[in-house]
Amino acid sequence: MNPGVDSTSEFSLFWADPTRLEPAALQNRLPTLSSAGILIQFPATKILGYVDLICTELLFKKRFLSARQKVRYLRLVGFPFRQLDGDQLTQLLFRLCSSYSVLEGRQGERSITLEPQQCLPDNLALLKGLGFNNIRMALDAATADTNQGLASIHKAVTNIDSYSVFNISATVYCCATTQPDFIYALVSLLAQAGAMEIAFSWRSPGAKQQRAWESMVKATHDLMQTLSYQLFGDHCFKSLSHPDIALLKNNRLAYGPWGFHNSNSPEWLALGVAAEGMIGGYLYQNTADSSDYRKLIHAGLSPVRAWSWHPMADETVFDFIQQLYCHAQVEKRFFSANTALSTLFNNLKTLNWVEEQGSRCRLTPEGSRNISTLYRLYNRALQNRSQQLP
Repeated sequence: MNPGVDSTSEFSLFWADPTRLEPAALQNRLPTLSSAGILIQFPATKILGYVDLICTELLFKKRFLSARQKVRYLRLVGFPFRQLDGDQLTQLLFRLCSSYSVLEGRQGERSITLEPQQCLPDNLALLKGLGFNNIRMALDAATADTNQGLASIHKAVTNIDSYSVFNISATVYCCATTQPDFIYALVSLLAQAGAMEIAFSWRSPGAKQQRAWESMVKATHDLMQTLSYQLFGDHCFKSLSHPDIALLKNNRLAYGPWGFHNSNSPEWLALGVAAEGMIGGYLYQNTADSSDYRKLIHAGLSPVRAWSWHPMADETVFDFIQQLYCHAQVEKRFFSANTALSTLFNNLKTLNWVEEQGSRCRLTPEGSRNISTLYRLYNRALQNRSQQLP
């Protein structure tokens, strides 16, 4: 199984309409000195000349970010080493650092996703030389055998651990047939290795597997709590030494299609097929069709498929997302827009997913495990559609 490219569907409603042109407000916007992030998406399927396409897209979008901006985050996600080799990665980093001040070391995050078999000494030595400080492993737990599956992961962790510069993170791809024993053994291995973050990507089960799936999700949440990891959203767990813990305490944590980040870095330059970014407060999304992406780049055109209608600061639902995913609580005012929302709120209390605390409603542990479902129901009720609670 190919787990696929990391994606976040919570933001899809902002560009659900037909293709939109770049907002006119961005043409004359004033430069900002806030720090920024760069995300580059690497599909699982090989695309010929993908690095050259990325570098050309970078030129098209060079005006998106001011050259004076510090780039606090650089995230290469998906399957980078299926698309490039060491020389191409070096070329890409040279292009990026020639255009922007990409921070490294303790000042910034340089993160890349690798599969276990790619965590080889030569690759890791190259990444160290290029200033990367975070290795995120993509781990397939759908059909993995406990003993055989752990062997390659243990070797990868050992290789990474031999370089003191890297933090370890992981995304574990699960489905209803994932063996609980494997999850327990895998998570224990990652925790022992000092993994800063462990995220789970759950494949939706069939109706017959729903109960077993819910049981596995609850057991996983309980396990992560026992290991002293803190829940972010409904699928991401961070160690108590993770920088995002301090951001949360200082009310500077934000959430976007690129994941959790410092709210002082609101702009994200996104490059590659299906990449999602935000410039000047407007979200944008590149085409998800690799052939279309290539044709647009070769024609000298931007591969952006759609922009949001409005800046996110003007979108109530975006504010709802930030409160829900970053703080596991929302203001009660979000449920007062129509009767369907009021009904949903009462149903959520009956399910014991939320509890009232003054002007806010906080998620219960049960609600925290079902944030994605709660958000989907909220959008449905917001549009005055009938909702069917599970």
